[in-house]
Amino acid sequence: MKLREPSKPEARVKLNKALQGATSFKYTYGFGDDWVHKVRVEKVFNIDLGFASPMCIDGVRACPPEDVGGQQGYLDFVEAILDPSHAEYEATLEGHGGPFEPNEFETGLASLRLSHSSRLL
Repeated sequence: MKLREPSKPEARVKLNKALQGATSFKYTYGFGDDWVHKVRVEKVFNIDLGFASPMCIDGVRACPPEDVGGQQGYLDFVEAILDPSHAEYEATLEGHGGPFEPNEFETGLASLRLSHSSRLL
């Protein structure tokens, strides 16, 4: 029986080493809701740009709100919050704290969230 090597904290392992030559990987967020993301690595730079945390350079669509109930819950949420005639519109708008635009993506906000997450490791 081969003993498994102890895992290293994520912050101490470079992505290109962890991928071992692969160009994409799946990332699951919110176990139970099972948000599965396919992450594609398009380019790896072998220079130190002085960043202490990951940064986002591009993306598509807004991040779903926390605890929205997985993919079907998100679809229901978007349907309700975008349709003022929907029976759940007011409650959804109030519960979210304001309007929501599912097609917007904010690169700076994504990088800020990544920076905050990496400090928690």
